[in-house]
Amino acid sequence: MKAKLIFGTYNSLPAGLSYDEIEARYEREYKPFVQQLYSNPEIKALVYYSGNLLNWFEQHHSEFLKVLSELVSRHQLEILGGAYFEPIMPLIPRQDRVGQIEQMTTVLRKQFGRRPRGCWIPQCVWEPGLITSLCSSGMEYTFLEDNQFWRAGAEQDPFIRPAITENQGKTVTVFPLFSGTGQDILPAGYEKSWYGDSRDLPLLVRFLPGDGVSVGDVQKIIQAVKQKNLVPVLPSRYVRSLPQRQRIHFPASATKDMSCWAMSVEKQKEYLKAQQLLANSEIQGVFPQGGLFRNFLIRYPEAARMYAKMQHACILVNQIRGDRQRKQAARKELWRGQHNSAYWHGKGPGLYSVENRIQTYKSLIGAEMMARESGVFKPSILAEDIDTDGRNEYLYQGSLFNGYLHSKGATLFELDSFRTQQNYLATIARHPEAYHTKAQISAGIDSRERHAFMDVFINPKTTWKQYLSNPAEVRSSFHQSYYRLEELNRDQYQVLFSTQGKIGQEDGEIRLEKKYRFNKSSVVVSYTITNTGTSAIH
Repeated sequence: MKAKLIFGTYNSLPAGLSYDEIEARYEREYKPFVQQLYSNPEIKALVYYSGNLLNWFEQHHSEFLKVLSELVSRHQLEILGGAYFEPIMPLIPRQDRVGQIEQMTTVLRKQFGRRPRGCWIPQCVWEPGLITSLCSSGMEYTFLEDNQFWRAGAEQDPFIRPAITENQGKTVTVFPLFSGTGQDILPAGYEKSWYGDSRDLPLLVRFLPGDGVSVGDVQKIIQAVKQKNLVPVLPSRYVRSLPQRQRIHFPASATKDMSCWAMSVEKQKEYLKAQQLLANSEIQGVFPQGGLFRNFLIRYPEAARMYAKMQHACILVNQIRGDRQRKQAARKELWRGQHNSAYWHGKGPGLYSVENRIQTYKSLIGAEMMARESGVFKPSILAEDIDTDGRNEYLYQGSLFNGYLHSKGATLFELDSFRTQQNYLATIARHPEAYHTKAQISAGIDSRERHAFMDVFINPKTTWKQYLSNPAEVRSSFHQSYYRLEELNRDQYQVLFSTQGKIGQEDGEIRLEKKYRFNKSSVVVSYTITNTGTSAIH
């Protein structure tokens, strides 16, 4: 029995790659795949290229776009739409989702003469609220992993019937992505039909990362097609003639790997153990849920701060009035800063990449700069719960730099230079990871975040070198406690914090006052330490 096949690749461009790195990808991945398609016109394929990658093609390999256009015109290739800068869609405001999808649609229509009807969702991070955004953007279908179908109640089978899903009266068709890995370019037994009707052929969807598809993989598909075991189809045509679609309401979810990585190391191990136990048992149709993508913002405070910065920049950009050109430029930088690669960590370095963090903050700081109206802006200090932890942070917004203060430890956690468009505190702690070896663990896992002006009292006999190798050897860690706001002087741009506590187990108690004063081009921090006990403290 034959099976219909939707086959293709999705190709993204992480922030911070050099020209040489992208060129190497082009020669190794993008170009060979399209060459195989061009030489085998019987193969119909689907491709997705992120907006910044399409822009790179236009600047450096316009001939590649011409070949793609020819494949599209002869109905051999379909280009998939999506959000231009590849954000995690549920994390960004609805107007940005729709705006980015429509920008990508405009680019594809101008380049290839056709409007895309399908939308790629990065990392398959799904929430039901996306349906209305997709429909508002003219998107008719999208893709989720087969594991997401099974977790939503679909029958476990390599051939899953496409589904229709609904929210607030809006519907979208969802195709199931076969998630086999390794040698499973085609699943075992793909020749067999479970539909029971020869007129209704089963459908297999293999949509693979561009860096994971070799020429040999494409040749396997070509061979199967020539042996008449597979019938290649394009999703836009298939969805119009789809005879039957099951109805599924998908819960908030992501790919199986992403759902695992979003959890703590301990829960990852339990999650994998549960999967193995279920696989070895007679229990059918039960799948561990895993973690939500938003848990990355809890597991990595650095990602949460970047997310908070992005939301803050979004508010500022939306406040621009009367200058359409400036607003469009600021929005473009904001959207660029929403690229997903810096907000999580899994297979690739992601959040751990210095370049990813630098480029993300550069875009968000740039958007903030454009949001400021020349001749109207004045420095200020805002009290705002920017990280949504239930407590106010204190944001100094100056002409030359920003300084953000947190009441936990009364630390400086962001320092933005507008001259260089860098956040000099875009640091990351060493977090425990499931893949760490014993040697990596013994090399040190940070017990605290890497902010500026963190207050720690070190044991008198502990050297600085000893402290760095074993930060646990301290008498007191005031940075772990929340400081009290004593004074917020908006006129003088000053913030005064205080805390009180013991130094060591048997020593006396002190009161620590810390004052931040923001000048035009500097921040000055003053400490006052008072012994509130009756005995001396050394």
